[in-house]
Amino acid sequence: MTEIDRISGYLPILGYFQNGVHFLLCFNDDVFFLMKSNTGADWVSVGEIADKNENNEKYFKKLLILNDLEFFLVGEYGFYYSKDGGQSWEYLKVTDNMIYDADFGNESELFLCGLNGFICKVNIQNYETTYFEPITNQRLETIYFSEPNVGWAGGPNMILLKYSTTVSVDEQINNDLSDFRIIPNPASDYVDIYVGDELFDIENNTVEIISPLGILMTKQNIDIRSENSMLKRLDISKFPQGIYFVKFGNKIKKFIKI
Repeated sequence: MTEIDRISGYLPILGYFQNGVHFLLCFNDDVFFLMKSNTGADWVSVGEIADKNENNEKYFKKLLILNDLEFFLVGEYGFYYSKDGGQSWEYLKVTDNMIYDADFGNESELFLCGLNGFICKVNIQNYETTYFEPITNQRLETIYFSEPNVGWAGGPNMILLKYSTTVSVDEQINNDLSDFRIIPNPASDYVDIYVGDELFDIENNTVEIISPLGILMTKQNIDIRSENSMLKRLDISKFPQGIYFVKFGNKIKKFIKI
């Protein structure tokens, strides 16, 4: 019997997969708490998040993990955040509208969207909040950043491109040789994976695409050279529509299959 077997209550999986570690939000009669597993079989408690009666947060939408120490648990009106790997948590309320989704715009900004065209940006260094003027009165159900500073927000009848300061593909690749890029994103038939020379390792040159449930969709070696980078084209034409994780080395990014 593992520790998770002794928990009562509903156990919503938050759909996050990072470096092989799965996270699960749980609660019993009194508190919400986070658990993690390296295998999906043996679970251990990370830390207590909050009393269930605090801050009027009864449902959670997403768990976002910036790095090994910074966790963000998004609720209906705000989010809990931890700076110590989930051991302790603080809460920030951002709206009276209902939040539907959230994503990192970059390593210092968290974007949230929701009812009545609500979009806001939170600086996660000092937690200052910027509210954008709604351009629709419809709910925005998803927000997603395909690359730093390139944001997509969508509702029942629309998709909006916002907050874009992207340079050309060549400039992105050549200026960041220690990272990798996914082009195009969103994509329907294929994605090209560009890996900068400083990140590429001849002993560890495989790229993986993983579903939100942790299923390995494909795993291939990168072996084609482009200028200042390594290139691999991956066929995704038969993948179901949705969001997928791309892993190379210890870095993970996302793309949308449409």
